[in-house]
Amino acid sequence: MLDTFIGSIPGESLSKEFGSLPTDKPPVTANPEQAFEAISRTLNNKGTQKDISKLIKAGLSVETMVNTVATQGVAKGMFSPDVAEIIKIPLFFKIFDICHDKVKNIKLYNKSMQEEIRESDLEGMQNVLAPDNELLNTDEDIEQKEMMDATRRNLEKEEGFMSSSNLSGEI
Repeated sequence: MLDTFIGSIPGESLSKEFGSLPTDKPPVTANPEQAFEAISRTLNNKGTQKDISKLIKAGLSVETMVNTVATQGVAKGMFSPDVAEIIKIPLFFKIFDICHDKVKNIKLYNKSMQEEIRESDLEGMQNVLAPDNELLNTDEDIEQKEMMDATRRNLEKEEGFMSSSNLSGEI
């Protein structure tokens, strides 16, 4: 049975009329300054500022808000992904400026996943979710482990030119 949630059906993008999506057309602007000014006009709206302050107060980071606004601009065809990356820094300061007077503890950045996941955390998760499994997950990992074990056994069996039998002083 075909799982429709896995991804697109092959050729699906060709079944839509070209130009029906914002990404089929050139962006409204390719100038980062114009893109930032357009977003700033929206962000200067009192209702928008109130909503942003509520989200930041609820614990959303400024970084997440910036990424959301930039992604929406690309999705709506306002600017290209390159321009979105360029305007993220001034957008960060703009959003911070909007809410720094209204919110006491502003979360600026998201925590890095590398900092959060430790080997002990993974082992604890494994003990709860899959206690019978080894930490190896894929066939490739298992094959690599088997090759390493075989190599280790072969090295233990072999005697090199410096083995104990050659060091007995006999020629």
